[in-house]
Amino acid sequence: MCGIVGVIAKTTTGLMKTGEDTFMQLLYANALRGDDSTGLICVEKDSTFHVAKQASEAAFFAPQYIGSDTYKAMWSQGKAYIGHNRKKTVGKVADETAHPFVVGNEFAMVHNGTLYNHKQLADTEVDSEALAQVLAKAFEADDYIPTLEETLGKVNGAYAVAMYDQRHHAIRLLRNKERPLAYAETTSAYFVASDAAMLFWIMTRNGFNPKDFEIKPVPEHTLLTIVTGK
Repeated sequence: MCGIVGVIAKTTTGLMKTGEDTFMQLLYANALRGDDSTGLICVEKDSTFHVAKQASEAAFFAPQYIGSDTYKAMWSQGKAYIGHNRKKTVGKVADETAHPFVVGNEFAMVHNGTLYNHKQLADTEVDSEALAQVLAKAFEADDYIPTLEETLGKVNGAYAVAMYDQRHHAIRLLRNKERPLAYAETTSAYFVASDAAMLFWIMTRNGFNPKDFEIKPVPEHTLLTIVTGK
């Protein structure tokens, strides 16, 4: 079992303190779903992105990132964070096998689930990296829905994924029935988590009024796209 968390800002002035705090606390709490590795996709307002990942649990990883210049720059330049906490299933525990996986410097993805045929998709050690490679290729076409459907038809196993596609300036969420993924929309941001109950807890802990948001599951086999702009 792994876990996905995220925040996507609606503002153009960087990530707000409340959103940043909520995300980092989600990342800490999400370690209950996976403590082998931790990683981030960090999207800037100009559509560029960077990643940070390490074979360590969130309580060790997060303080290092929070103290970095890159983290401080996200206050004014940041648009979104996607986080991942890994519990190893396929592949060793190492920095390079931690999520996210980047394809072609334009696509990054995190994955919760286990695939049973990943070697048929791509020759990678980790099943999630194989999935990232075929999904990145599927989204190359302007009309990517037929290609995406064909690609997912070849996937045997469980998946919930959060992707950043720089080519389309979009964060995409997708899952099948075997893995959960939920989101909530506020006036300032979208929040994402594998665990809906955890998402509710951390959002209310940071002052969000339950009357002002609704936590919804990402519908099964339905691509949810949030355009980040440029």
